[in-house]
Amino acid sequence: MYQNRLDDASPSTFLENIGTRTVLIFLLFAGLIPSGMSLLINIFTMSNQSIWLEGWLQNFSTEMFGGLLTFILFDLIIGQREKRREQQTRIRQQQASDLSRLKASRSNDERQAILDEMSASDTLQYADLSGMVFNNLRFDNMNLAHANLSRIQAKQCSFINTNLSDANLEQSIFIQVNMTRSDCQGVNLERATLTNANLTGCDLMYSNLWGINAQGVILRNARLRHSRMWGADIRGCDLTGADYDDETLSGVIRD
Repeated sequence: MYQNRLDDASPSTFLENIGTRTVLIFLLFAGLIPSGMSLLINIFTMSNQSIWLEGWLQNFSTEMFGGLLTFILFDLIIGQREKRREQQTRIRQQQASDLSRLKASRSNDERQAILDEMSASDTLQYADLSGMVFNNLRFDNMNLAHANLSRIQAKQCSFINTNLSDANLEQSIFIQVNMTRSDCQGVNLERATLTNANLTGCDLMYSNLWGINAQGVILRNARLRHSRMWGADIRGCDLTGADYDDETLSGVIRD
């Protein structure tokens, strides 16, 4: 409880809780107090009141105009930030709800329907699907960028034109999957197993393919440059038309 009070009293929390009324009152007093002090000094020094008043009004109007512009800009910036924060919160909540339903689903039809819903709402990005088992499901044209797919098992699934860029597929198992023309740039496939997989036209540039078991995988016209493949087993792979160089295949196990 004490820690919660400390958190509530933190500067960032205090600033986030400041409302429009509070800011306006602060600006009002910030303008009135110096003006009042200036007036008192002028009275006691018997200076010319009209000159003081003209200067005061000019300075006051300039300062208030500048303060107003600053407040408007500040309010717009804070408002946009709050909107983004609320949107991100809604997305996280929706994603958590969808993932909970996905993990609790029992039939393939139900799972496919949930995946289609998540794809439509774009909540598969950054989603944590680690350790899940997928059979005969379609991920075609879905956006799974940055998703956590480590240790998943996917059998006879379709990932055609799927965005898997920067996704984590470490130690995953893919059996008879179709990943034709998928965007896998920057993907982590370290120690993954691909059996009878079709990666024709797949973009695997800048990916981590260290130690993968990819025997017999179809990699026709795949882009492999700048990928790390040390220790990868690519015996029997079809590399027809694939884009790679000697450095890419350095240290791999091949025919």
